[in-house]
Amino acid sequence: MGSLRFDGVRFFVYVDDHPPPHVHAKYAETEAVLDLLPDSGIAISSRPFAIDPPNAKASDLKKILKVARDHEAVLRELWQSIHGGK
Repeated sequence: MGSLRFDGVRFFVYVDDHPPPHVHAKYAETEAVLDLLPDSGIAISSRPFAIDPPNAKASDLKKILKVARDHEAVLRELWQSIHGGK
């Protein structure tokens, strides 16, 4: 597993995880799966259970997305370093 922390948000990429490229993020009591979009950009995944708890604070999700977008290049490098071209 690889992990990074920026502005209080911790990001994880698991070694045994699967495509498409994505990161797991945790901030306060909120966890979210963020897809690293093919052309560029980051979005909360549309997969079931991408947000935990399901009623997570909107402010926590906004913080996670902002920090992820501010550090998109580094998060992509983290995925690449663990999964290569997958």
